Amino acid sequence: MQCNSGPYECFAKAAARQLPDPFLRTVESLATTRSNAGASLPGSNHDTICVVNFWTAGTRRARISFAGNTHTCKHRLAMDEPTPKDLFLRSVRRCVGNDAFIPAFYERFLGSSDEIREKFLFTNFDKQNEMLARSLELCAGATAGETESLAEISERATTHDRNHLNIEPPLYDIWLETIIETASEFDDQWTESTEAAWRRILGHVIHHMIREY
Repeated sequence: MQCNSGPYECFAKAAARQLPDPFLRTVESLATTRSNAGASLPGSNHDTICVVNFWTAGTRRARISFAGNTHTCKHRLAMDEPTPKDLFLRSVRRCVGNDAFIPAFYERFLGSSDEIREKFLFTNFDKQNEMLARSLELCAGATAGETESLAEISERATTHDRNHLNIEPPLYDIWLETIIETASEFDDQWTESTEAAWRRILGHVIHHMIREY
């Protein structure tokens, strides 16, 4: 099976087939790489292999094999084109560099509903502000398949599940829209691509948090 779409479309096709999360993380991680790379998951029921290559001519080729089928794509890409992870982290640093960003986010978030405000009644916001800044970077790392980031995100999924903080799934949508709205106001280089990067990175982690709820 061949197409002229990019690696992210390949990722979407893989996700649509409901492949295991480790494979999806591998695909997305490799789709954002800037060097020749390959990965396989030995023992997987889907016999998965993903390879992403950069060619000096500026053509990126991605081959994704699973369940005996191979999906190949290629497309032109400027070698200095930032990945979603690049865009996201640069934007996060611009936002967090302004001391008013996180307090502005929480003011808006807590004001969105009584239920959310009650969740934070006894919160130490000095500590919470530091945790949010750390969480945003963790999200980028987890989406790229970094082991340490994945472990921390898994721990937070546990602390937020129904048996602990009980953060119900609909609250994540409010959180996402609120932080994106706030970031768009504080990032003076905000673009549609930047917003798409925030939604991709945070959406990936939110999906995991909801699944573990």
